[in-house]
Amino acid sequence: MPRRVHRKVSVVYNGINTEDFHPPTNLDEKITAKESFGLPSNGKVLLCIATPIVEKGWLELFAAFARLVGESGSEEDEWTLVGVGAPRDADDLDLTARATRSGIAGRFRWLGTLAPEQVPRLLRASDAFVLASHDEGLSNAVLEAMATGLPVVATDVGGHSEVIVDGRSGLLVPPRDVDRLAQALEQVVREPEISRRLGEQARSRAIAHGDEEENAEVLLAYLHEVAERAAAA
Repeated sequence: MPRRVHRKVSVVYNGINTEDFHPPTNLDEKITAKESFGLPSNGKVLLCIATPIVEKGWLELFAAFARLVGESGSEEDEWTLVGVGAPRDADDLDLTARATRSGIAGRFRWLGTLAPEQVPRLLRASDAFVLASHDEGLSNAVLEAMATGLPVVATDVGGHSEVIVDGRSGLLVPPRDVDRLAQALEQVVREPEISRRLGEQARSRAIAHGDEEENAEVLLAYLHEVAERAAAA
């Protein structure tokens, strides 16, 4: 029978710069941010930051979003799905063509690759965030959206449940489940009070999660401890 070895395990997450990633200070800042990306100033933005591949759940997201569009009661309530992501390989999806086939061509904008310094401003231009990945470790994009105070809808994969308390600081749905994804998006889109509460709690969770410098110091301390034990042995 193999011998069991018990060792202490500590998890050190990637930190988020909560000074760079913060909610807009006022409505004018949000409107200016939207206009800087060519987005409607009087509309609302559902943002997804993910590589344009099947595994990131784009097809399920398009199917779920298609159930919501066209139901808005006024121009101010209209939502645009905005996508950002760096190309990877020959198997990348043509998201603009896929959006057309899904019936959401007029409500989808693909911005492609953005410089890292533009991402905080795009998040402040947004009103909600979604990531429908089939699998993840722990998405930095989710953490950045939470730090910006956005209501987040994400699949319950990888470490997402370690930072999102479902129904309190975000909404978690099973991967590949279009029905559940559509229901969660409808909550965020149709119920502004729920969205506001989720966004506030998301920001608090992101701050408690630690920033990049704090978490780097924790990791460095662990490395020093390991090195000292190895030297003593």
